[in-house]
Amino acid sequence: SLFLSVSVLHVRDSHFGVTDVSSVCFLVYGLYFVVRVLRFGGVFDYVWSGVLLGVASGTKYGSVLGVIPLITAHMMRKTDEVSWQAWLFRREFIAAGVLILGVFVLTSPYVLLNLEGFSRDFGFQIRHLFEYGHGEDLGLGWWYHLRVSLRYGLGIVLLLLSLAGVAVSALRRRPVDVVLLSLFVAYYAVCGQGKAVFFRYVLPLVPLCCVFGAVFVSWLRDQVVFRSWGVRVGVLLLVCGLVEPLWSSVRLDMMLGRDDTR
Repeated sequence: SLFLSVSVLHVRDSHFGVTDVSSVCFLVYGLYFVVRVLRFGGVFDYVWSGVLLGVASGTKYGSVLGVIPLITAHMMRKTDEVSWQAWLFRREFIAAGVLILGVFVLTSPYVLLNLEGFSRDFGFQIRHLFEYGHGEDLGLGWWYHLRVSLRYGLGIVLLLLSLAGVAVSALRRRPVDVVLLSLFVAYYAVCGQGKAVFFRYVLPLVPLCCVFGAVFVSWLRDQVVFRSWGVRVGVLLLVCGLVEPLWSSVRLDMMLGRDDTR
C-alpha cells in the first residue's frame, strides 16, 4: 500500500480519471477474491471474482486477462479424488465465468447491440496497437515498458525490488505466488507485443509490482543471514522505495512535456 501510494504513474493517472485507473481498481478487487478462491474456494468468492472481473473487463477490455489467475486458482485447488473434466465444469467455476460474461455485456451493451460497429472499431484498435503503432516508432513494448514506462512510473528502486520479488515468487512457487505471477506474465506478454507504448498501458502491472516489491522486502527480512539487522534492511529498502519516486515524478513530467512538475 505504501509503495502504491507513491507510484508516480498510478497517482498521476488517478488525477486524470482515465478509464484505465477505474479498470485496474476493479481488477485488483477481483484479484483479491481470486486469491480467496485459491484459499477458501467458497461460492461467495467465485461470485464476487466473476462480478468484479466482469466490471473490470467492461471498463477496459484488457482486464479480461484477469480470467487467467481465476482459472489458475481454480485448477490449483483440484484434488486427486476429482477428475480434471469434473473440476473444470464445477458449478462455482461455471457461475464465475457466466458472471464475467454477463456483467461485461451489461456494462458494455453495444458490443452486442452494435456488433458490426464493435467488430470494426475493435479490429482497428488491435491493428493500431500491434501493427501500426502511434506516432514515432519506439519499438515493441517488451523493452520500452521496462526501460521507460515502469522505470519512471514506479521509480528505479521499486522497479528493482519488484523484479527481485518476481524472482523470489518464481523460485518458491507458493500457490498465491503462481496466481499472481500468472496475471503478471500474461499481461506483460500481451502488452510487450504492442507498438503503441503509452505509459497508461502498464497500469495493471503497477499494483502487482508493488506487491512483488513487498514480497522481496519481506523475504529479505526473513533470511537467517539478515535476521540480526533485517528490520533495518527492510526499513532502508522501504524508505528508498518511497523517496526515490518523488524524483522520478519530476523526471516523468519533464519527459511528458508538462510545465507544472508539482
